[in-house]
Formats: sequence, C-alpha cells, structure tokens
Amino acid sequence: MTAPKHVLANTLPGIGQSTIAICACGHRETAYNRSKAVAKLYAHTIAAARPECPTPHKKRYGSEREAANAISRFLRMPGEGGRPTRTYQCPSGQHWHTTRQQSSERAS
Repeated sequence: MTAPKHVLANTLPGIGQSTIAICACGHRETAYNRSKAVAKLYAHTIAAARPECPTPHKKRYGSEREAANAISRFLRMPGEGGRPTRTYQCPSGQHWHTTRQQSSERAS
C-alpha cells in the first residue's frame, strides 16, 4: 500500500521563530508558528484533492452572481449567435460557468 500523496510529511524550524510544514508531494508552507504552518499545509491538501475543471477552456467566474452578471452583459450586447442563458457550478466545485444549453434537470 502506498502512502497518500498529500499529507504532512515533516515540520522543520525556519528562519527566526518560523516553522516550515512539508507535504509528502514536496510542497512547503512557512508560518510564524507550527500550528499556522500546518493549517496552511492542510489548505494545500484540500485544494489538491479537488477535481480539475473538465472544461478549462470556458471562462470561470468566482460566484453564481458574477456568472449571472456576465449573462446580463451578453444579452445587452448587439449581435447574433448563441448566447449563454444560464449559470452552473463547475463539477470541480471551484467556480461557475455559463452555458446556452438547457438544464438537464426537469421540474416536477
């Protein structure tokens, strides 16, 4: 059985009173005390566990509101062609996208 890739591997003293927390993948986080360094490394492990965006070519919005505002701007612009009509949260859970496809969910 192999060890998980993103776990706390070691902590070392840094410069002055700082501490360096090292992940098994090699990533390092430095903070003024051990608990802060470990907390920062924990945030790294959470981010590394998220799936990647399956549509990296699409524009990313930080919130649903930002994506909805982008749709409003698109609709106000003159022009022909397909325009986004709804927002959806990326399967990665990290951001929002817009699409012109109808929702696959049906209202009962």
